[in-house]
Amino acid sequence: MQTKITKKLVDQMQPGPTDMLVFDTLLKGFVLNAVRLLLLTGCRVGELLALRWADIDLEAGALYIRDAKAGARAHPIGAVAAAFLAEMDHTSPWLLLGIKDTKKPLAANTLGHAWSRIRARAELQDVRLHDLRHTVGTYAGQAGANAFLVRDKLGHKTLAMTGRYVSKDANPLRELSNKVEGRIMAALKAGQAEDTGQVVPMPTKRSGRSSAE
Repeated sequence: MQTKITKKLVDQMQPGPTDMLVFDTLLKGFVLNAVRLLLLTGCRVGELLALRWADIDLEAGALYIRDAKAGARAHPIGAVAAAFLAEMDHTSPWLLLGIKDTKKPLAANTLGHAWSRIRARAELQDVRLHDLRHTVGTYAGQAGANAFLVRDKLGHKTLAMTGRYVSKDANPLRELSNKVEGRIMAALKAGQAEDTGQVVPMPTKRSGRSSAE
């Protein structure tokens, strides 16, 4: 039976800034590169492990993900991710190198085992690698991104999953509401001022005069 993903469940899976700082102090080598890139890009683990340097265009700021869950796509990245990628080892055709054979990509089970050891040392056993992707979605929603932008950032096929991130924090929506309401009120007041300047008083009926006058 498939577990229903709810806002409460996403909240429970979401590692906070303190958790990420704890993990960051324990990361090194290939695990550091993998985890940092998962956090910076929001890619799925499988998508990241399948990337070759030929799929990465630092100048354009894009990762070309060929075998994606929602279909092949160009995945935009920012300046921080691009700078991190530029500092990495480019000698292998693969972005993340295999441990025993650098001509092959890093294996998912190798990364998974390393992550399990780090979780144990950090005493945060319930945080999975995939939860780092939830972190990206949550931060995007908190930054005020709309559902369509978050969908494209995470490479979702539909908006069904995206709405959970966008609705997690009401502050960006409240800020947007304040801006919209402020502009509407300003427009209404401007319209009222213009109307006031154009109004011509209606003549009043004078008593004692005939209508034929």
